[in-house]
Amino acid sequence: MLPIVTYVRYAITGCMNSDPGYDLKAERQAAHARLRQAILDAATRLLVESGPDGLSVRNLATAVGASTKVVYSHFGGMQGVVSAVYGEGFQRLTQALEASDDINQPPPVRLASIAAAYRRFALTYPDLFDLMYGPNAKWLAPSSDDRLPAAPSLDIVTKVILTGQVTHHFKPGDAVELAHQFWATMHGPVALEATLWLDRTPEKTFGQVVEGAITALTLE
Repeated sequence: MLPIVTYVRYAITGCMNSDPGYDLKAERQAAHARLRQAILDAATRLLVESGPDGLSVRNLATAVGASTKVVYSHFGGMQGVVSAVYGEGFQRLTQALEASDDINQPPPVRLASIAAAYRRFALTYPDLFDLMYGPNAKWLAPSSDDRLPAAPSLDIVTKVILTGQVTHHFKPGDAVELAHQFWATMHGPVALEATLWLDRTPEKTFGQVVEGAITALTLE
């Protein structure tokens, strides 16, 4: 299989295809989209394999078989790449939480499943999780715009709490605020485990914390 940059070079040359239905503009756009995604995939892979120190324009260019100029033209530099990876991380997290949420289950069970999926995500992608929530290097710190993709993940928890209020499983109150509280509670042991501070029966501790958080939401 040819390097993805080959498709971009082909599209940019303007060579016409013999197929009368061939759309050169569409092919150029598709080629650029494929290359952009390849750079993001490489950045995520480098982050997971080598941590923040493994992320550089040169390493990314090498990984996709392109020049450093290609990386700059798509993202403007490493901060642009990191911002895009940050968004990609939350998109993956949202998908993981959605996949774990069985709407046929009672709201307390759904929250427990979502929390378990959150922990699995953090342990599966520790460096990506660190980028999303606690970057070590200042240049990795997300901007306010970078934080926008995080909203759908929280929305999943908010909707379950709203459902639980309607079904009288959960106490009344501001569902968004309650979702923030639940998220902060489940995040605590996960962050400690991810940084190796919670090394004694972490799964049991996490389960107890989540159970307490759900109990705190439960209508008496």
